[in-house]
Amino acid sequence: MAKKAPQNGTANLRPQTTRTKEEQRLVATRGGVRSGEVRRERAALRKSLQNILDARAKAPAIQAKIESTVGLSTETNTDLLAARMFAAAMAGDVKAMVEIAKISGQYTEKIEVEATVVQPVELSIGELKAKLDDFNND
Repeated sequence: MAKKAPQNGTANLRPQTTRTKEEQRLVATRGGVRSGEVRRERAALRKSLQNILDARAKAPAIQAKIESTVGLSTETNTDLLAARMFAAAMAGDVKAMVEIAKISGQYTEKIEVEATVVQPVELSIGELKAKLDDFNND
C-alpha cells in the first residue's frame, strides 16, 4: 500500500513513539500548560458573557418595541435576547425556533430505530432445497 502524503503543516511533526522519554515528558508538559491556559481563557470569557447577560438592559427603544411586540418585561440583557429570539421565531425564522426548542428542552436530536429480530432456523440441506424449490415455483 502506498504511503499517504503528509497534510499541510505536518511534514515536520514526529510521533511521540520516536521521541525520548525526556522529550515526551516535555511535550506533554507544554500541552498540559497550554490546555490550562485555554481553559482559564474560556472560563473568563464565559464569566464576562454571563455578567453582560445579567446586567440591566440599557436599550429603552428596543425594550419598548419588544415589550409591545412580545408582551414581556425585559429587565436584563438575557430577557432582551430571549425576547428577540422569540420574535424572530414568530416571524418564521426556523433556526430561532429550533434554538428555542433546544434551550427549553423540548427538542432532542435522538433518532429512534425499530428493528425486527429474525430468529435463526436450523434446516438440513434437503429441507433447504425443498423450501427453495417451493419459493421458485411460486
